[in-house]
Amino acid sequence: MVADVPAEILIQRLQEYIKLWQKYMVYFERALASEEVTPNDEKDFRALQVELTRKAQFLSMAVPEKVFDLWKDIKKLLLDTPSLYILKREVPIRIAAFKTLWHDVSIALNQKQGLLRTVLEERDLKKRGAKRSK
Repeated sequence: MVADVPAEILIQRLQEYIKLWQKYMVYFERALASEEVTPNDEKDFRALQVELTRKAQFLSMAVPEKVFDLWKDIKKLLLDTPSLYILKREVPIRIAAFKTLWHDVSIALNQKQGLLRTVLEERDLKKRGAKRSK
């Protein structure tokens, strides 16, 4: 775990991650609905993947008690969809599987947000209790 990151920062980072995760599906759906993928969309999609990867790794290290344990599923989806160009050529069953995995991670991210708040509140209560007993 990264040195004691303040609770507000961890919660904020997780909320930012959830927004980025939602943005991922916007690109995904837009690519499937469009005739062609634009080079700009492809560039933005790849940049988003890099940002999702970086932030997931930070959260995996910084969030206490392994609350953020979604890296395996996140990594699988990012590796299986390396490009919007490739995504457009996928068969419908694989696209459905990608959407299901994305949805499962989305639900888990929202659950982790509540769990993180609880864990951080408990951590703060323990710290305050330890200070009072000194």
